[in-house]
Amino acid sequence: ILTFLDSITINNSLLEWALKHLKHVQVDEAKNKEAITRSIRKRLDISKGQRAELVNLKLRKLLTDEEFLAKKVEIEAECNDFETQLKDSDRNNGQTIEQCIKLFDFAAGAKDAFITGSDSEKKRVLRYFGSNLVLTDKTLNVHGQKPFLSIIDTLNHYFPENTPVEPRN
Repeated sequence: ILTFLDSITINNSLLEWALKHLKHVQVDEAKNKEAITRSIRKRLDISKGQRAELVNLKLRKLLTDEEFLAKKVEIEAECNDFETQLKDSDRNNGQTIEQCIKLFDFAAGAKDAFITGSDSEKKRVLRYFGSNLVLTDKTLNVHGQKPFLSIIDTLNHYFPENTPVEPRN
């Protein structure tokens, strides 16, 4: 377990650098999401206006029943699509960045929490990296899940062993 925790450990200066940049990304992402949401709302309002205009045309007998129904189905589909897009964008509100921040925080402090922490802290650490625990010859081996494997691969690629890990400014 300690070998695995060693392989995902991020030092504090790299953690601070990563968190600083993730916060900037989070702010930019929020601005982009806001602009996209405004655009979707505007398009939804236009579609609703078209729907109202369609009803007016039908009431003034400028459309046949077939024309009215065909156009109504088209406009309703547009409205439903825009409403779905709005709901989906609300659900994904910054979750990815928050998960990255939690992952980096965990990677920076997991080994220390496992070595010096209480039994409940050790269980929390084990639970965090999931169900990839394998007991072989009375040794508990850890096979990291995807986010942890990404950290290990990146650290090994950019920071070969015995090289201090320091962020570039």
